[in-house]
Amino acid sequence: MRRHAALLALTLLATSAGCGQRDRANPLDPGNPGTRGQPAGFNAVAGFTSVSLRWTARPQLGIDGYRLFRRSPSDSVFRPIGGLLPRTQENFLDSGTPNTGDYRYRLYFEVAGQLSGAPAEDVAGPGSARPWVVDAGARALIRLSPDGRDVVIRSVRSISPFTLAVAPRTGTVWIADPLSNTIEILDSELLSLRQMQGLQGPYTMAISPRDETAWVCELSGGLAHVLPSGGPATPARIEFLDGPTGVAVHPADHSVWVAEQDGDRVRRYTFDGIPIASTPLASPTRVAVDSISRNAWVTSLETGRIHRLNELAQPRDSLTYARGPIGIAVDWRRDRVWVADAAGDAVLLIQASTRALLRRVPAIGEPRDVSVDLTNGECWVVARSEQAVYRFAPDGRVLTRIGGFSDPVEVKVDAGFR
Repeated sequence: MRRHAALLALTLLATSAGCGQRDRANPLDPGNPGTRGQPAGFNAVAGFTSVSLRWTARPQLGIDGYRLFRRSPSDSVFRPIGGLLPRTQENFLDSGTPNTGDYRYRLYFEVAGQLSGAPAEDVAGPGSARPWVVDAGARALIRLSPDGRDVVIRSVRSISPFTLAVAPRTGTVWIADPLSNTIEILDSELLSLRQMQGLQGPYTMAISPRDETAWVCELSGGLAHVLPSGGPATPARIEFLDGPTGVAVHPADHSVWVAEQDGDRVRRYTFDGIPIASTPLASPTRVAVDSISRNAWVTSLETGRIHRLNELAQPRDSLTYARGPIGIAVDWRRDRVWVADAAGDAVLLIQASTRALLRRVPAIGEPRDVSVDLTNGECWVVARSEQAVYRFAPDGRVLTRIGGFSDPVEVKVDAGFR
């Protein structure tokens, strides 16, 4: 009798365990370790006044369909949008969402007229910005969503792009490969392509807002001037430079600033290529221009200095906030200067008028390049060793981070919608 009772207990235990395992295998069960009872693959991708929602359809499940909810920046609760979505549907465009902040979304299964299980959830922030990144390791040109949370375009190129520039009016994208001596010029949707060769070590570039010609540093010792068509502009080049690694164009007078790293000099030229001023400066790396004060800001990776020069290229300040800065960008509308301190693994925010250090954001793995969206003051930073791109608020707070790159080296943000 005892043997029969023990056998019955073991049978019930085995039956109970089998039912539990079957329950957990149900994709609608919140206890399922794989699905947690949520719709799979849910992703909210920000666009211009819109959010594209995607998920993996499961038409074989015994569900009525899907229910979608949204919480806008002005809402305190999630509100339904779109009605009951068919179980075969796998995307939804939430259009007409203003570019005013983050929108949070939840996607539920509906079973027998009721919401089932836990929702899948994601967030997106619509905007006009088009941030571009060159990933030298993956030989790719990448466009991120306006909120920096998702990859919108990933285009593998025939060259290994190492630097990039974006035209301010048309959004044309320029990428350069100094090893193959090649430049590619593409439109904002990568639909057209012009490729040019013949430059010797094309490196950093700056686009003139006057006519969208590009000034291209050649590591061999020149500054090429290139039309959007890929042909030579006028003047075609500036000669006799010693290792130029940084170039900037003043948006008002269109003068051209050049940092000669090997020549230990910063020079300024008119748009026609006529020399205006020059000054000795140890190992300048990059240069950016303040449209209001007409000052130039220069980094030096080797000396760890950040310099401010007046419009005659005369030194005004030499700041020691950084250990080894590379990228620099001026937000003249907000009196701010952003610096990528690569050797210091930090991003610096400086007040341009007082030169005061407003914020130092540490633990950013080898920040190499910075780019500012003048429309809203947000700053984009590529962290090379961290293989990530950061988006910062105007006050220096980290807003978003996206990883998964191979060797990201530069980022440039296009203000977008025109």
